[in-house]
Amino acid sequence: MKHENGPRSPIESFPIAWAQSLPDILGSIAFEIEHSASGPFPRMWMGVVSSHSSRHGYAIQEWQDSLQSALQLAMRQHWGILCARNAPYADIIVHACNRYAIPCRVLQIDSDETPPVPAIDHAMDQAMHQAMRVRLFCKNAENSVGRTDIPIHDRAVVFLGDKLFVLSLNDGGKIARLLEQRLALDSIPAGTTYLAIPNRRTERSRSSVRMDWLERGVVGWLNPPSAPDPDEGFTTIVPNTQSQPETQPETHSDTHSDTYSSPVQATYQPILPIHLLASSCSQYLIHCTRSRLGPWPDQSLSQFHDELLHRPWKTQPTVLQSLTRILQLRRLIATHAYRRSDIATVCFSGNSISDLMAMRCFRSHLARWDWEPYGIMIERGWLVEQGAKKVTYIDRVAAKSKTSEELAFSQIVSKEPTSTDWSEEQEWRFAGDLRLNAIPFSKAIVFVPTLSDAMAVQPISPWPIAIVTI
Repeated sequence: MKHENGPRSPIESFPIAWAQSLPDILGSIAFEIEHSASGPFPRMWMGVVSSHSSRHGYAIQEWQDSLQSALQLAMRQHWGILCARNAPYADIIVHACNRYAIPCRVLQIDSDETPPVPAIDHAMDQAMHQAMRVRLFCKNAENSVGRTDIPIHDRAVVFLGDKLFVLSLNDGGKIARLLEQRLALDSIPAGTTYLAIPNRRTERSRSSVRMDWLERGVVGWLNPPSAPDPDEGFTTIVPNTQSQPETQPETHSDTHSDTYSSPVQATYQPILPIHLLASSCSQYLIHCTRSRLGPWPDQSLSQFHDELLHRPWKTQPTVLQSLTRILQLRRLIATHAYRRSDIATVCFSGNSISDLMAMRCFRSHLARWDWEPYGIMIERGWLVEQGAKKVTYIDRVAAKSKTSEELAFSQIVSKEPTSTDWSEEQEWRFAGDLRLNAIPFSKAIVFVPTLSDAMAVQPISPWPIAIVTI
């Protein structure tokens, strides 16, 4: 049956920032959008694609883990999902979106000469009708700039989404080549392309995902393990069977209810190189942590000695262990060491990560580095709303007239040539312990220097993780 509803528009008018580049990428294609679904309309749409080896490759655990990662991201960020009707995994994506109330656009490739793709079954046809339709009408698309070996529907999903999530990637395959093209397009913002990375504990992984994709601009998203331990603090997306009748016969054991739980307890967050955040780093204040040299900030000397008597250090504590403790406690502990006020504060720097790392030096009298590439970046505006203040740099004479509260947000500087110019720190302070539980997912970023460190803290980090090179 020929579809005739709605006007057709040139591909250049598609509502994304790089629409003018689409004719060169997709060929001569016209499109129309049907708004056939109710509910809130997302501001962002995330295309979902996957390399695949068989029609039912989506049934394996690893692929389903990747799908859970994509669903988790879409729900957390309130994005809709875009997928291609022609893809062999389209049905399961649409089904999952309907189950978890995620807005979904189904992109259908069509022409005036060919009939639409037939429904596999009545239930799936109904599911497709619940989703928004994006119909692309092709005109001479087979002649588009030498890309005839890559299906139009794959090209369209990769480039029509504000964001892109790749569930599985075969190096050298069609999706990998499209991924390279998307990353090379200057008009597509950095940090908008996600790649699911199989967890290292998945022994039967058949994907050959290379870590250098991260360096090329992809945001890595580590999948939850295939066989989660209930004590590890995360869950998979599973049906909520409480609403099912207790007398349901065993022959219908594969029938599930329409009520599903969401993966709100999942803790596996994306990993990305810090350079992808270059344009937004000025929006954050940075707290660097250090390796433990004595008692924890919230531990008395007596408690520290008791700890050593009970469990002496086998090796010198690392900075990673300090960061791990912060993430486990969900708290930055205030101190008043080296300050003239009795009000304890948490310190931040207004410098960029790259500037801080360039400034770092070893302070022999303190037996430590002044900055370490481990810590947390928190959005400046959010911290100011909580009460953070910029430090005022004063001399010793001015300090004598300050109250304790004023001194808590002041730093003495000296003009003597041998003195350190502390004003270079661009310091900010927050009075009292900073509880991290209230910080939204989009307002903070954990940073570490290596991928192995990132994967170590990923199970306990509620925020994305950036890799900082020094």
